[in-house]
Amino acid sequence: MVQNILHKVKGNRYYSLEITTSSEGERFHLLELQKSKGELHLVREQMFKNLDEVPSQTKKHIPIFLILNTNKVLLKSIKKSGQESAPDLLALAFPNLDREQFYYQTISCKSSDFIALTKKSVLENWLKKFTDLKLQPYAISLGPLAIEQIAEWIDGELIFSGFLGTFDQKSLSELKSSNSNEAGSQTINGIEISSFGLLGFASILSDIKGVDTTGNTEGLAKELSNTFFNQRFFTLGIQYGLFLCFALLLLNFLGWSFYTDKVNTFQDSQALNQEQLSKVKQLEKLVVSKQEKLETLQRMGNTRSSWYFDQVAQRIPSSILLDRFEYHPLLNQVRPNKPILLQKNKILIEGTARNEQDFSLWTRALEDRPWVKGIFIDDYGKAPKSGIRFSITLEIEANG
Repeated sequence: MVQNILHKVKGNRYYSLEITTSSEGERFHLLELQKSKGELHLVREQMFKNLDEVPSQTKKHIPIFLILNTNKVLLKSIKKSGQESAPDLLALAFPNLDREQFYYQTISCKSSDFIALTKKSVLENWLKKFTDLKLQPYAISLGPLAIEQIAEWIDGELIFSGFLGTFDQKSLSELKSSNSNEAGSQTINGIEISSFGLLGFASILSDIKGVDTTGNTEGLAKELSNTFFNQRFFTLGIQYGLFLCFALLLLNFLGWSFYTDKVNTFQDSQALNQEQLSKVKQLEKLVVSKQEKLETLQRMGNTRSSWYFDQVAQRIPSSILLDRFEYHPLLNQVRPNKPILLQKNKILIEGTARNEQDFSLWTRALEDRPWVKGIFIDDYGKAPKSGIRFSITLEIEANG
């Protein structure tokens, strides 16, 4: 069920953005794929000279697989040595390397192991540029390592993204630089992809196949994917919330129309006695009262609640995931012939936190907001396999 939810949040479209180096500077190759009925389909490929051209050609709700494949990324291959862990392979390939200064990834193939690495400052600088342009990467791949994911469809040599790869027995056996700029193409499982798009296709395929990256980028990749999911959950939450409000309003209107017709029928009937007329009037007042309260709730959902959503979301750490946010929550369950009571000037927030310190700092930051009168922790405790389960209530200023 969790996988189905994550799939719906992630969607069925994917971007890969490969950053490469040419004699004229950096180039940015964008690939878009769509998954339909269990099959991948190529939507488009585009090449850009400047990163600031990319935002206008992408949609924020589609995950971006970032591939850093510039001359700032070092690649080294070693013959099978018996070492299997990423740190051991790194030490074997670069024995005197200061690991604290570099990000690296590794892959192990049948006959060789491959290591790609770059300075942390280089990758972090690119991520900052993405942030400045409001682009949110979902995953990161260094160098050409992802190409191993299409090895089952390749036999022999393949030129792609400035590299010449040799494949043998459905496995990558050799990688070396290539100066060839020829724009060829390759058919992968019925999809024809240019040589410049193969690495991006392989990067997306690795995520679909559930292949885990080895190296020291796991923490950074997890942070990026969590940020993407949090943004998507928040956006979808608002969309579904507004839809639900409109649906409730429509149902209430239909009900109000139905009962109004009944009232008119009773009023037009000369056979009704005074007791029946009194009951009809009471019913009409009840319907109108609920109509007005739901309309008020709708207006609040479209104005103040959106503002409070934004205020809370702007300061939420990536280690905290919200699954409930109610502005003016109900004081009691909605029941027939019972008044609808709201907790005025209250916001109910529920979710999970993987880091207690982040949760404490976040609640303190919320408490310092001028529109917050106080924070009440309704529930706080360990939850199986999900960190800390919490429920808090914000008491806000009446004119917040």
